[in-house]
Amino acid sequence: MKGRTLVDIKASAKPAERCDIWLNQLLGYLLLDRFNIFCWEAVAVYLGWHAMILLASVQHLLTVSSAGATPALSDLRAEFRKVIADELDEAATWHLRDRYPVPPITSDEAAHDLVASVDRRSVPILR
Repeated sequence: MKGRTLVDIKASAKPAERCDIWLNQLLGYLLLDRFNIFCWEAVAVYLGWHAMILLASVQHLLTVSSAGATPALSDLRAEFRKVIADELDEAATWHLRDRYPVPPITSDEAAHDLVASVDRRSVPILR
């Protein structure tokens, strides 16, 4: 299979012991592509020490990973997004705090001076 294949490269002397973990990791990568930007059709694990590649279609991976009917990838992505929403929001908050730190105010007087220095006529009112 060519084209839109998500490949993860691994080096392991005993790959059979780790294969399920790697497939879960690849499934996680598929779920993180919530807008289907990459349009993955297959996943693969390249075993460097063995010069082998394990390949499965996304549809096959979903089928063997599910107990009942094969779920739609879009439904799984939406459910996954709900589960990790709090963690994503927290990470985004910390990223924004790092990028745009709040300037320190050393005293109440300094805060008052800062507020007093703003020309209220030049600040737009949001409604």
